[in-house]
Amino acid sequence: MDELKWFAEYVNNKNNKVYAELKENITLPNYGENNWEPIKEYKGVFDGKGHTISKVFCERFNQDYAGLFGINNGKIINVGIIDSYFSGKYYIGSFCGCNNGIIENCYSSSTYNGDENDGGVIGVCYVGGVCGVNNGTIKYCYNSGKVEASEDYVGGLCGYNQEQGKITSCFSTGIIIYNKENAVNYGSFCGCNKDNSQINNCYTSAKVQEINDYYGKESKGVFNCNNTNYYLCNEDNGNGGKTNQQFLSGEVAYLLGLNDEIWGQDLSVENSLPCLNCDKKVYKVKCVDDDAYSNQDQNYEKPEYENGFCKHCGAYQEANLNNDNYYEIYNAGNLYWFAQYVNKGGENLKANAILMNDIVVNKNVLNKYGDLNGNCYNFITWKTIGYYATYKSYDYNGIFDGNKKTISGLYINNYYCPRKQFFDL
Repeated sequence: MDELKWFAEYVNNKNNKVYAELKENITLPNYGENNWEPIKEYKGVFDGKGHTISKVFCERFNQDYAGLFGINNGKIINVGIIDSYFSGKYYIGSFCGCNNGIIENCYSSSTYNGDENDGGVIGVCYVGGVCGVNNGTIKYCYNSGKVEASEDYVGGLCGYNQEQGKITSCFSTGIIIYNKENAVNYGSFCGCNKDNSQINNCYTSAKVQEINDYYGKESKGVFNCNNTNYYLCNEDNGNGGKTNQQFLSGEVAYLLGLNDEIWGQDLSVENSLPCLNCDKKVYKVKCVDDDAYSNQDQNYEKPEYENGFCKHCGAYQEANLNNDNYYEIYNAGNLYWFAQYVNKGGENLKANAILMNDIVVNKNVLNKYGDLNGNCYNFITWKTIGYYATYKSYDYNGIFDGNKKTISGLYINNYYCPRKQFFDL
């Protein structure tokens, strides 16, 4: 720690072109007492060699340019910042307030001791998990910590990506907090992406929430550049929005990997997400449909269903039609298949169904207080029967016989549909 502090003082004493590298992980002592003075206009190379810096406490009050560095005109590579806190007025980020140089292969999880209510990156305006404003290049970086702004330009990776800014193969998974009274430019990845700037092959699954709102809402990515970027939302909207299932299945990692082999995902780990420098490459394989993904380059001869959902590709198990012309619903996958079938419209709107079992779609959707239990994106989202057909003035006209059974664990959260129920009309 003494050497890092010495280095900061040395650079700030007009020696800003020097090279430095970390030899081991560094933990700053007396968190909350020793206030870190940012390395100011840096023009050298700072190589973390894969090590981390933790418990950085940088409180700038009404001052600008808070971060490990104030302004980076050089190169910051191969380093992680964890369990830390950065605050100030304008231009606030874990690595630097403003990046005019290169930040590569770096990450920030700036929440103190993993507590999302403590630590993080906090400012008034131009606030980001990696940097507040980017005029340079950011590559192979991510933020998984908390980012908060009381006014405007706040994002999971950077607050404002300016015209010369270029961000490639990065992601954001943290929590972004904005003030709805003041903020226009906010997003789970970037607060504002200026025309002619570039964001390529990135994703965000970060939660965006208003100050004093503990539930969050659909991820607002703010990419505005091309179709190689993805963000978590409640439906595949054809404009970069992907569902939680598409993230967990490996689909997003596969799409990102088409453009850069650094992407991967360990599909054997529950609720894993796409990651960088991962040796678990994702392959597209054949199953019930061709949207199955695996860490092995192989095809599946037949589906394996669990609660009616294929474990390989997520396809719904088709319901059987009985002699009374009713589709028999035995599990959640049958139920989703029936909804999908009806929503094709036409004669399908007259299809009949009968429940054969009590159906549980998602477990523990609500906690004991009646609030959403955990991250809502872990739930399988229900698409209302008749939802797609409604826009063509179609209604469901069949018979749905509950057969004295129950359906539980439905989760509906579609910002674009005013009707949120099991059936539409």
